[in-house]
This record gives sequence, structure tokens and C-alpha cells, in this order.
Amino acid sequence: MVGMRGKKRPHYFAAIGPVFGLFAVSMPGWFGYIRYWTPLILKDDHGDLARQALRWLLRCGEISELSPLAVHRLEIEKACGWLDMVERDEEGRAPGKLEWGYSHFFDPVARQGIDDERFVNALQEYEEYWARALEHARMRNHVAAAKFLGYCCHLLQDMAVPAHTHCVMHGLSNRTADNLELVAHAKRFYLRYPEDSIGEDEAHVELFIGMGLESRGVDASDPGSENEIAGILREYYTEPELTDNGWQGTYRGKFYHPYHRIFPSSPKIKLGDMVTLRNYLMTQAAGRTALLVRHFGIITGTGVATDSTPEAADGAEESL
Repeated sequence: MVGMRGKKRPHYFAAIGPVFGLFAVSMPGWFGYIRYWTPLILKDDHGDLARQALRWLLRCGEISELSPLAVHRLEIEKACGWLDMVERDEEGRAPGKLEWGYSHFFDPVARQGIDDERFVNALQEYEEYWARALEHARMRNHVAAAKFLGYCCHLLQDMAVPAHTHCVMHGLSNRTADNLELVAHAKRFYLRYPEDSIGEDEAHVELFIGMGLESRGVDASDPGSENEIAGILREYYTEPELTDNGWQGTYRGKFYHPYHRIFPSSPKIKLGDMVTLRNYLMTQAAGRTALLVRHFGIITGTGVATDSTPEAADGAEESL
């Protein structure tokens, strides 16, 4: 017995360690590399896009670190990420005929949603929240203004998803997941201004429509021309048309069922196409989110420092 105590017991985990290591390496752990797996919990891409946009604005000096937008940036990020959940509650059904399954869809080519006679479309909801953000900013209620601005950022980013602009129903409403949303995560993108010019009076609408056109394969800077992803989009989505269930497009291909998910997913997008769509559309979404926040700061004055007290400085540092 004494001799046995001195012997090393075998470490069973050492045998399976290399297997787990190989499995981990095969997962998409770096920028631009994606495999066909879907996470157990879908990451908050909306909040991450807003976070990147705000950091970029601060880094470039487009908004002041002591400005209301900077101090309350976490409110913007949180609202941007949580709009879907908020609108599933009764409190979120404020703007008229709001219905979550319809209000995040809009065809920027036909300029209509799925069923505009009965429900609010994404552009109408976007303009409603924009008006509320402006109203609260005028009243210097910066927390509420940041919340509604975050909601606007969410809806703007929805226009970067082809299923939303082709009016293809997905989500909890019809128990179908969108493959692009499941696989393409909005991490580590180089933000840049979109090439199309942005006016000052209706900049928020131009940004929204422009983003939607890009995810429909249209060059927002030249609406008569196709952009570089138009051919890819035609492989996976049909053009919206009038159906018995409203103005809708469809997915092309066969649906599949991820083994660890309850709902089926829309047809798989080939790896190369997925990388192209993700890089093109998510970069546009991050850049346009930054432009929207900057525009809001300019017209409301919330992008400049309003208080140089230590309390304001502390609040800005904590939000970073």
C-alpha cells in the first residue's frame, strides 16, 4: 500500500486534452475565418456594432469624451442590443401598430414593409424612435435620448441583413433562424465612412435607406448600379413580391437544422460568400452607425462637452 501511494496516478484528461485542443483550433477564433457552426447563444452583434462605432467616434475626436453621448454611451449600446427583447414586452408596443415580426423589415427599393396596411414597418418605427430621441435631447433627458438613439442604431443595423431588406420572415415569429445572423459575428471591423454623400437635414433617413440598398445589392452612391455583392445575394434570396401574406421575398435553397438548436436555419451560405457578405455588410453597418450617432450629436449638441466638472469626467472614464 505504501508503494502504491508513491506512484503517480494516470491523468485521464491528458489523453483527451489534444482532442479538445484540435477542436478549439478548428473553431473561428480569428478575423475573416468562419466554419459552419452556430454558437449555443447568439452573440449581441447589435451592441457590439454600436460599441465599435462609439469608440471610433471618440478615438477620432468626432465626439467629446465629456459629451452626453460619451457619458451615456453604455445606454446607447444596451438599447441597441436589447430592442428585440424590449419589443416582445407590452411596454415596447408603443408606436401604433407595432408588431415585432413585421416592424424590423423594409424593402428600400419598393419603399414598403411586409404589410404596411396593418403594421408599422422598420422605417416608420425608426423615424418614431428618432423623433423621441430628439425630443428627450431637447429636454436634456440624456439617458432617455441615448436609449431611443440606441433603438435607431438597431433598426439601422437591421438594414445590413439581406433577410430584413428582402422582407424574408425569420425569427421567433415563424420559428426560423437566419443563417447569416447565426454565423456572421460583428467583431473587429475597420470602420470607414460610406462613400455616398450624407446631407444634414434628413441624414438619418439617408443612412437608413442607403444601408438597406447596399444589402439589396444596390450601390447606395449610384442607385442605378449594382454593388459588389449583388451577384451573391441573388444566389440566396428572391426579390420581394406581393403574396397572400404581404410583400415578401424568400430564401433560396434547402433549410437545415443545427443539431444543438430548436429551430431550423435558413439555407447555408457558402463559406466564401459568407465571409464576403459579412465583411462588406457589417463594415457598412458599423460605419453608418457611427455616422448616425455623430449626426445626432451635431444637431442636438450632445456630441460636445456640456460640463467640465470632475463628475462628468469620471462618468466618461467609467463608460470607456
